[in-house]
Amino acid sequence: MNYSYKITVLLIVGLVCAMVSYAGSAAEFLATYPKHAQILFEQIDWDSEGLSELEEEDHVARLEGLIKHFQNSPTTETMRAAAPAKRGHKGLDVVIDALVNSELKPEGYINFSKQPPAMTKHYLGGAITRFEYMLRFSAAWHGTGDPKYFDIIKRVLNDLAVGQPPVVMETYDMQQHEACWISLETALRMENLYKVYFSAIQHPDMDDEIKLLILAMLWEHADHLLHHGSGGQGNWMTTEGERLLRVALVFPEYKDSEAWADKAVQRFTSNMDGLFYPDGSQCELSIMYGYISFRSAMAYYNLLKEYGREMPEGFKENLQQQIRFYSWVCTPDGQMSSAGDGNYTPGYFRTGLGFAEQLGVEDAIHLITKGEEGASLEGPSSTFFDYSGYAISRDSVGADNEQWSLFDMGPYGTGHVHNDALHLTVYSKRLLLVDTGRYHYTLYDGWHEGYFKATRGHNTVGIAGCDQYFPYWRAYDDEWNEYMYSRSYEPIAETEYEITDDYDFFRGRTYNGYIEPDVTGKGYGLRLKGKNAHERGVHYERGEFWAVIDRVFTDERRSVEVFWHFHPDVKNVKMLENGAVVSYDANEGNVMIYPIYGNQEVEGKLFYGSEEPKQGWYAPRYGTKVPAWAVEYYSEAEYLAWFGWLIVPFEGDKIPEVSAIATSLTNHLYRIDTVIDGETATLEMQLDDTPEFQEDKYSEGLLPYYIVTREKPD
Repeated sequence: MNYSYKITVLLIVGLVCAMVSYAGSAAEFLATYPKHAQILFEQIDWDSEGLSELEEEDHVARLEGLIKHFQNSPTTETMRAAAPAKRGHKGLDVVIDALVNSELKPEGYINFSKQPPAMTKHYLGGAITRFEYMLRFSAAWHGTGDPKYFDIIKRVLNDLAVGQPPVVMETYDMQQHEACWISLETALRMENLYKVYFSAIQHPDMDDEIKLLILAMLWEHADHLLHHGSGGQGNWMTTEGERLLRVALVFPEYKDSEAWADKAVQRFTSNMDGLFYPDGSQCELSIMYGYISFRSAMAYYNLLKEYGREMPEGFKENLQQQIRFYSWVCTPDGQMSSAGDGNYTPGYFRTGLGFAEQLGVEDAIHLITKGEEGASLEGPSSTFFDYSGYAISRDSVGADNEQWSLFDMGPYGTGHVHNDALHLTVYSKRLLLVDTGRYHYTLYDGWHEGYFKATRGHNTVGIAGCDQYFPYWRAYDDEWNEYMYSRSYEPIAETEYEITDDYDFFRGRTYNGYIEPDVTGKGYGLRLKGKNAHERGVHYERGEFWAVIDRVFTDERRSVEVFWHFHPDVKNVKMLENGAVVSYDANEGNVMIYPIYGNQEVEGKLFYGSEEPKQGWYAPRYGTKVPAWAVEYYSEAEYLAWFGWLIVPFEGDKIPEVSAIATSLTNHLYRIDTVIDGETATLEMQLDDTPEFQEDKYSEGLLPYYIVTREKPD
């Protein structure tokens, strides 16, 4: 019997049965969704335990038996926890209105590839493609019994099933117009679909029609991922692999479940070595998105354990190093660092302790619990991650006034990139100097992501008003990635850092030149011609201060801009007559940024919530921006300009007396003499040799562009 004939027969049978059945019944499903009924009849293993006794000829009874099978199966009992909990439904009316009154498809269906503006605001309801809002609808229906939540669940499922069936993403243009079937969106929506399903079977008023439709749609999603999942490396493949494996193991009744599981394992395993560095970081080098990948990897690990599947070799050890990495790069008060593309997020790392305990990583437990549990650290309380280039300095673990910093001196990353090389975050009792976070990925509220991604949105240095140049990051060519230093293929040389009992020292530089910033949301401008690079050395005198030397190399006279950003909780900031900028909130951790003149002087200007130019803003979470203090220092460079900064933490509103002098001893050895409230200190910084430049072999156009020649470590 051919496929179209089967569908016709099922439609006729369904219509006849529907005439004598109740609304929302299996018969209604058969009549309304004959193609999806056909999926169940063909893709369910009806010979499996609990289903083999169902009569093949009685279509309605067979579908009703399938529902009972899932309601009574042990898997369903264990998966009830996956259903959304009863919680508040604030804002859901806005989401419902946005869904049904947004730009619909010509046939009147919801367009799941076009995000409604009302949902874009504050990311309300999440991405339209991913169905997070469906979990909230389901929870609200459980909690209130209001039928409007059931009605919108049914409308959403119908409009996707009928109005926007699976489509293969053959071109980039198709991805823009059929975004809901991009592989990552498919995987995330599939996860929310099965959670809605396990919620639905617990509600006494959920009809069989919807239960059966979800079961058929789950197969559609899994089949789409089986044949059209992402390629290459990155958090997409990790996320897709974990979601596909979960559906395969939770729903063994599908004939293709073993094929799904095999494909998920194959993709995840092949991706593992390329995705996670030996130091525990994820190759995109966004701390927030890396932790998302780690959580997917942990879910994958637990699935393999729960269902008795073979573990990839070295997988547990890899996970142990990952949780160790994230325990270090979180701030002492438990906020996930926003290095790369992300936000400083209180509570985001709340799952970290459970993972560390499960994996038995004692030093991670010690850090996460602020020294109350786990094994004490051996040696200085600082560390360096030699593939990602994240340098962590701290003076102690668990003290109320703990000092901590993160210096980013590694590769640019293979995804979720910000133009933030050599950024420095400083914490003393609280977050003080920060990057501006992640605001939005689209033009929103008159803003686009340019400022928050830009070099001027981070505590680093710009040249000639330009951003650091990071080439297109969605590239999976190893030669290209190594040439452009998008990723590490070997650890950073030990000559670039030193950690002792008394101090830490780290040094790094930019490699790829600079580019005119994206100020309109339509893309970057021209690359900055000539030879341009920035080098930074950071010395942390443990428990006392940070000293920074910046060197800017150019082949013609250029303006230089140095940026420092305060956390928005820092309320009182002023510039002193000597050019230093200081915070002075009473009873809080504070900081002074003291400029040290080298062969160039600097002149500073404070900003707070400035619209033109855009400066002095901070994104505490996606879709939200608030004003915050920032300072820009201006100078010039011709061949070589160098200057420094003394970053002095203190408590309360009594501003310390600070002075500092820097001296160039050789062309790359510097001495800094400091006086802080009468206490003197002297330190030396050995920076790198003057950089050598080479023409960028990937540059296009009439003008040559130059990058720094990067020597591989021995």
